[in-house]
Amino acid sequence: MDAIGLHFFDCFYQCSLALKKNGAPLYSDRDRKILMETYGLADSEIHTFTEIAQEYGLSRERIRQLHVKIFKRMGFLRRNNYPAIVEIDNHISKNHSVSIECDEQFALYIEQFHKEHMPDFNLNLLLRLLSFYLYKNSESVDKWETIICQNRQNNRRKQKAQRKILKLNTRLEKLIGSIIWFDTPKIWSEAEMKNYLSVRQLNSDTERNRSKQGEFFSQKLNRNVFYESLLEKQFYGFLEECPDVIHYTEQAE
Repeated sequence: MDAIGLHFFDCFYQCSLALKKNGAPLYSDRDRKILMETYGLADSEIHTFTEIAQEYGLSRERIRQLHVKIFKRMGFLRRNNYPAIVEIDNHISKNHSVSIECDEQFALYIEQFHKEHMPDFNLNLLLRLLSFYLYKNSESVDKWETIICQNRQNNRRKQKAQRKILKLNTRLEKLIGSIIWFDTPKIWSEAEMKNYLSVRQLNSDTERNRSKQGEFFSQKLNRNVFYESLLEKQFYGFLEECPDVIHYTEQAE
């Protein structure tokens, strides 16, 4: 957890130490301890509601109710522009450039905030903390988690596609580099061309080949050209577009 992540949690700890206008503590020692143990504030060990309930001899639901009251009291701090509350709001809204009411925008920002500043902290626990702080219900947490999960899946698909394209381009560059290029254009006679024309038959025995084989009309050869892989098709496309290539032949079977 970096300095920004530590400051974010320290703001909640500072809220637990806040005083009322008459100088009395806003939170009792029990409330402060519940808040600290739930989220590990001030280097406290993180505990579940069930564990805290056993510690105080209360039900888990009662601890949850106390938890809700703890965050509702922060409304008093917000109305009085308590500095720690202002800092929390700035963190979770990126200085008010992120809409808290837009679930998708908010969830994606919190995911990025978590990744950059507190990757070792449980993301689900962070979302629960924010749901209490923003007076949201459990459905909001589920919605945020769904958005984050879908975003991660999309990112994995994009990364996989990028790796595949990079690998394909590397193979294509290697293949192009192995070609012998003439310094000057050569005019081929019809007899010479026939010597280099390959007789090729497509192998359609396997599903793998059937899914990648095909043909296209070549402007330079004035006939159909057959291919058996996407890499081969792309290479032929390069030869068709290259102005230095006058003629080429398919690879022999």
